Amino acid sequence: MLEEYMTDIGYTNDEINIIRNTFINYSSSTILYNLKNMYNFFRRSGVNNKEFIYITTTSPNILLESIENIKQKILELNSFGFTKISSFNILKTYPYILDISNQKIKNKFDKLYDFGFHKDDILIILSNNASLFGIDYSSIKKRLQLFLDYGYSPRQVINIVTNVPSIIDTNISNIQKKFIEYEKLGFKKSDIIKISYYLPELMVLSIDSISLKLNDLDNFGYSLNDIISIVKKVPIVLKDYYLNKIIIKLNCLSELGFSKEEIINITCSNPYILLYSEEMLIERFNNLLYFEYSLDDIRKLIINLPILFGYDINTISKKIKYYDSINLKSIIINDTSILLYPLELIEKRYNFISKSLSINTKNYNLLFLSDKDFYKKYKITKEELLKDGV
Repeated sequence: MLEEYMTDIGYTNDEINIIRNTFINYSSSTILYNLKNMYNFFRRSGVNNKEFIYITTTSPNILLESIENIKQKILELNSFGFTKISSFNILKTYPYILDISNQKIKNKFDKLYDFGFHKDDILIILSNNASLFGIDYSSIKKRLQLFLDYGYSPRQVINIVTNVPSIIDTNISNIQKKFIEYEKLGFKKSDIIKISYYLPELMVLSIDSISLKLNDLDNFGYSLNDIISIVKKVPIVLKDYYLNKIIIKLNCLSELGFSKEEIINITCSNPYILLYSEEMLIERFNNLLYFEYSLDDIRKLIINLPILFGYDINTISKKIKYYDSINLKSIIINDTSILLYPLELIEKRYNFISKSLSINTKNYNLLFLSDKDFYKKYKITKEELLKDGV
């Protein structure tokens, strides 16, 4: 009867033997009675067959626990701030929680508080990696200290641990190896800290799996230095959501008429382009058609100033219209960087200079002198120029 009941639930022969060997001094009827009671309790609490089997084979002695004791442990976990669902999840993944005293759990909370973790951080960490309940805090502290010694701030360490709780349970030598692997790729310590702060999961992913994620860039023709440069500037590009769509963005840029070399240069200069949707890239490219530039001219504008893909079209529109009004629109194609200058300042400079000199395509650079050079030449500061009435 016992074996038949356990087989119906889903136990394998090996798992049945684990229970049998644990309760060798108990009769089959006693084991069956306890098993049925425990199974019915856990099923009512949302635990499925596979999870129940894991609980009972990981900690078979749970079958000797009274259901009231288990309910009491759930209430105790609730008192720390865990929800009922989280408490059962902890029990499902770490059945040994039943043997851990409230004082030991409190001590773990207190130590993590002392480091700087907030209560919500601790609840997330312990809910997602319940095995930490059984790890001595001195072991946890060694891993936290490892990050501090490398150069992370306490807040950065907290962010990493909260997002990837398993890092506390990771072998110290593996974490050190991860640092070394990234350094060998060409990342500085400050880069590694920045990237892992935004993407903590990189601390537990293998270098090979990360390289695999970047295959699309590699196959397209990006060099390792190009890829490292992009990741340094925009770490979030390594998130699966963006990586899985990179080839779509690259193909979109190709369809807009850019060559592979141009696409690589554009995206290395402004990696945020790889975060934009295909629709956004097309829309921002087409917006420039309203200013009566040819397709070749638009491509040249973007090649000269890749950040244009990220600029608000209304801001660009005002600048282009203004330069058109003073007959300088043509210079934008070859000197696209003038679109970066604050329009109000250029207007003031133009009004000031044009009182004594006509500005044209040959001397327009006077409008774009540095503040220091402009003062040296005209003896007027930027602040004075921007005053009303000047």
